[in-house]
This record gives sequence, C-alpha cells and structure tokens, in this order.
Amino acid sequence: MNLFRRPRQRHCPLIPAAPLLAGLLLILTLVVVGLPASAAEEIVLFDSTVTVDESGSLVVEENLHINVEGRSIRHGIFRDFPTTYRTVDGKRYRVGFKVLAVTLDGRKEPYEVTDRSGGVRIRIGSTDRYVPTGTRVYRITYRTTGQVGFFEDHDEVYWNVTGNGWQFPINRALARVILPEGVEARKALLFTGPEGSTASRGRWSLEGNEALFQTTARLDAGEGLTVAVAFDKGHVIPSAEQLRLNRPPSPFLLNIAPFLALALLVVYYVAAWRRYGKDLQGGPIFARFEPPPGISPALASRLMHRRFNDGAVTASLIDLAVKGHLIIEEIESALGSVLPKALGRKVAGKFRLRKIKGDAAGGDERFFLSALFGSRDELDFTRDSDKETFHTVRESLKDRVNGHLPDYLRRNILSSLAGFVLSLTLFGGLLLANRASFDGLFSVLWLALWSLFAAFLFTNAFASLKKGLRLKRFKPAMKGLVLLVMALLFAFSGLIGAVLSAEELSPAFAVAIVGAFVVNYLFIRIMGNVTPKGRELLDELEGLKLYLSVAEKERIRRFADVTLPSDTPEQFEKLLPWAIALDVEKEWAQHFESVLAERGYEPAWYAGTASWHAAGVASMTSNLTSSLGGAIGAASSAPGSSSGFGGGGSSGGGGGGGGGGGW
Repeated sequence: MNLFRRPRQRHCPLIPAAPLLAGLLLILTLVVVGLPASAAEEIVLFDSTVTVDESGSLVVEENLHINVEGRSIRHGIFRDFPTTYRTVDGKRYRVGFKVLAVTLDGRKEPYEVTDRSGGVRIRIGSTDRYVPTGTRVYRITYRTTGQVGFFEDHDEVYWNVTGNGWQFPINRALARVILPEGVEARKALLFTGPEGSTASRGRWSLEGNEALFQTTARLDAGEGLTVAVAFDKGHVIPSAEQLRLNRPPSPFLLNIAPFLALALLVVYYVAAWRRYGKDLQGGPIFARFEPPPGISPALASRLMHRRFNDGAVTASLIDLAVKGHLIIEEIESALGSVLPKALGRKVAGKFRLRKIKGDAAGGDERFFLSALFGSRDELDFTRDSDKETFHTVRESLKDRVNGHLPDYLRRNILSSLAGFVLSLTLFGGLLLANRASFDGLFSVLWLALWSLFAAFLFTNAFASLKKGLRLKRFKPAMKGLVLLVMALLFAFSGLIGAVLSAEELSPAFAVAIVGAFVVNYLFIRIMGNVTPKGRELLDELEGLKLYLSVAEKERIRRFADVTLPSDTPEQFEKLLPWAIALDVEKEWAQHFESVLAERGYEPAWYAGTASWHAAGVASMTSNLTSSLGGAIGAASSAPGSSSGFGGGGSSGGGGGGGGGGGW
C-alpha cells in the first residue's frame, strides 16, 4: 500500500500543471491587451476658418486638436508664420500680422511672439507647467493683411492653410474661406502634400460666399493643405495699410539715397579731419647724431609707428643691456629658421635675462627694469611662470608709454565716434525706410564686418609693400605680398554678403555699405594727429633716422658740412636701441660691419651660442632682433505673390503657411 502511494505523491504536483499554465497565459494576455497603446503625438484635426474683410485683411481662426503625450509637447506648442515672401519677379513682399487671441481647451493661454528669419514664431505655453496628456484643443486667432491677390480678371485668396513645416502628421484638415457678404465664390482649388506638390487629395464645395475644403488622406510631417478661392473684382478694396505694406521699395531709397548717405559721411570725415586730424606740417629735417633728451626708445617707436609693438619692447631690452643693467643670454638660437625668416616672420629663440647689480636707470628705464626683475636676478622666457610675468610687464610698459602720449598725440576719439554714429544713423534709417527683413539686416551686418576686416588686410598689405620698396628690404615686401594674397582670397568670401544684400536690397545699397565701413576704418586710422610738441619731436626723430640709415649717412658725408661721430663700438651700441625703435637696425649694423670686424667685436651685454665676430655684426644684429622679437611676441600672449489658378498653384504656395512643433 505504501509502495503504491509513494509514486503518486511524487507525481502529484504535475497533474494540475497544464491547466495552471494555461490560466497564467490567459491572465497575461488579458493584462497586455488591457494596457493602453502607446499613442503618437499628432494633430488629429486642423480646423481653420478664414474670414475675408472688405478691406482685404484676413481674420484667421485655427483650431488644432492635438494628441499630447509629453514627448515633444511638454510645455506647449509653437506656430511659425511667414511674413516675408518673394513674388514671381523676385521682389520682396511683406504682409501684416497680429495675434488676436490664444486659448487652450477654451481658456486663455500665455504666449509670446518673436521675430524669426522671414516671419514670426508664436510660442504658446509656460515653462512653469506642463500640458496634460490626451487630446487638447489649441485655438489661435490672428489678423493678417496683404494676402488678397488682385489680378486682371479676378481677385482671389490663395492660402496655405496648415503650413508645410509641422513636426507632426495631420490626420485631417478642414478649411472654410468666408468672403464678404454678397460676394460669391466662383472657383476653388485644393493642393496637398509637400511644398511644390500639385496633388489634390481632398474635396471642396462652394456655397454662396463660402468655400469649404477638407482632406481625404493623412498629411505626414512636412506636408500641408493649400487652397485657392477666386471671386469677382471690385468687392475687396485694399486698405491704406495694405497698400503701404505692398508698395515696392522706392528706387530712390534703394539706388540713390545710399550713395548720398555715403557722400555725406565722406564730407563729414574730410571736414573733421581737416579741422582735428590733419597733422601739423613738419619743419626741415636735419641729421641728428644724438637721441632727443628725456625720450625712451619705446616712446620713440610708439610715436613713429603710431602703435605699440614688440619692436618697442625689444629696443627697451637692448637699451638696458647696452647701458649695463642686464645681460641677454641666448639659450638656443633660431639661426636655422631660414624659410620663416625669409617670409618676414619673426622666429622665436630661447632667451634668459640676467640682472646686473649696480645703479638703477632713471625714468622709463628704472620702471621697466624694476618691473622685469623685482627682487629677482633672472627672468627666463622658457618658463611658463616667467612668460606670465613678462606679459604683465609688457602691458605695464605699454600703459606707461601711452601715458606720455597726450603731450605728443591727439586721438580725437569723439570725432571718430561721431562719424561712426552718423554712419549707423544714415544707413540704419535707410534700412528702416526700405523695411529690410531679418535676412537683410544679417547680410548687411556680415557685409559690414567683412568690409572692416578686408580694409584692415589691404591697408597692412600696402603698408608693408610700401615699406619694402622704400627701404629695398625683402622681408616687409614679402609680408605685404602674403597679406595681399590673403586679402584677395578673403574678398571672395565677402561676395556672399554682397550678393545677399543685393538680393534683399540692391547692388547700390551693398556697394554703399562697403564704402561706408571702409571710409570709417580709414578715417579712424588717420584721425589722430600730433601736437606742436609732438611735431617737433617727430622732426628730431626723423633727423636721427636720417643719420642711422646707411644710404642717408653717405649722403650726409658728401653734401653736409658737418662732423660725423666716430664709428666706434661704443657709438654702435649707444644708438642700436634707437635703430631698432626706428626700424633701421639692419642699415645701422651694416655700416659698422667692417669696423667692428677689425676689432673682433663681441658685446659684453650678450651671451649666446654664436660669435658676433664670426657670424658678422649685421647678421647677428638682424638675427638677434628677429629672435628676441619673436620670443617677446610669444611671451606677450596672455596664457592659458502668384495666383493659385492658371497652372501655377501647388502645396505650400500662396499666403499663410509656416508650421510648428512642440517645446
């Protein structure tokens, strides 16, 4: 008995297995079937009513039944509406637009209207709350003008009902166009699909002054519904506002006024320059054999070049060195960098400055020396921390030198600022008068920035070429050619802005814009002038430069009844910083080449990897100036309207349109 029952106990749990499994599967199936399906966000119904006023304005009421799932639509939706179009002949055409009301499920809903390229965006909703899921009804009511087309044999409303820019599909679209009372709708057309499509998946009917349209197929994202309704002429009269909006820009404002504005700007700048910016006429230039008293090489460089550059710092360092306040130690030379130097580039060597104990220099020299070293005895351009220190020192020297400028230079900033404000006023007024769109304003801004940068490149290119030809030096001439090629290449990119401006406004406007900003750039550069004291100092510096230049020096010997200083190492070192400041160090060194070679010249203020006697004074001077200038430059950077009829209609055509999405 026990033996018989034991196997039954062992297999007993298997008896109800099949019915249990079937029951579990049934329950699971019921649960899965009972779960709600994951719905997509879509426009269930796009219902639009367009009411045409006798003045030609349209009042549009759009009822959007949207299934909200909290994906793309979280806080609300946005509706884009174009306000700038292109007519068949390519002219710009603008319409009026004003939002009248926005509701969500029958209640007022917050919204904001912002300008966008070619139109506006209505953003509906609030960041403070989310839209409940389910089917929601957004109602947008707005007024738009300039939408009625007036043709020889009929007038019409050619209207893009939904727009072709929606992120969501539209299951069904309805549209009703209501003409003024007593005006009969004569003909109608309907287009569906993506922009440019002539498909007509829908139907329409005409009933008195109303035209009814509805789609018969789903519109995918990017597809839309466009309708056209024709009616007899004479019933809709354009309003004064519509006539103003649709009036083409004046040819005078587009083609003549820009050049008048440019001419007025030039007249102002010429008058301002003659009154404030024209330099005082210099006196006769006589050779000077001594630097002007009380003036540092850095200030001389700043006055001659009208800007503070690395040459001013190089001259200041060598001036301190030859006066015995520091030693310039060249750790690694840049003599092998032939190609970059041939192209006019300064090649950075590796340098260390070592302070020499002794009497401190005075004035700018004492300031510069103290700023360089402080309580230290060494500054190494190869260390990042010392580079940061040198950047600060350079800026301090620049500020100190610029602090002397009011005695010698007038910048006349107010005159330049007045000219720039006049430019903005004149051309800004013309842009407003021509009702330029966002695209037009952007293209004008692009063109203005391009003009300024192109003018900068061309100005520096021609300045370098002029310097190279005048001094018969290869480096500045080569630099000028490189800059000129860059400027020409850059000019081609500026054609984009010119084409955009010409398309939006006119070629004349584009040319005038370029001219205005070039005029601003050039006159701002030359508006600063010298004071009587500055003119006197510049004449003295020109006289010193006359002596430092080899060619002029030979002429002085032949024709001037003066006694020139002796060519000694002391004379070479004394005026070397000034030759660097005045950009004639190569000529100055060449003159002393043979004299210093005979004496086996090796400067006490320099310690490096090459011998001045073996390499030649002119070569070493040029290489040292270039290498030290490159190192200074590297260390100075701060760290770290067509008709819908006649075969030309399509989806996306006509007024209205746009699209939308969720946010």
